[in-house]
Amino acid sequence: MTVRSVQDTAEKRLRNLVFAYLQGEPSCDLRWVEGCIGPARAEVREVLETRFAQYASTDRYRELMARLDCVIPPPQKTAA
Repeated sequence: MTVRSVQDTAEKRLRNLVFAYLQGEPSCDLRWVEGCIGPARAEVREVLETRFAQYASTDRYRELMARLDCVIPPPQKTAA
């Protein structure tokens, strides 16, 4: 029996969610993708560039890439 590493399992999950979004699956929009990836933006960008280059001419690919390029600042700490 072959056991996948945690890293392989995580990459497969990211590949599957990117694929679902690029294929236009119902309810798989940018908000859904962002909710699923959490802080793994760099990993998703790498998966997108290496595994899904054939979608580079599509609007969904460009929209996702633009969203991944957008840096979300961390929450500001308030003084007590």
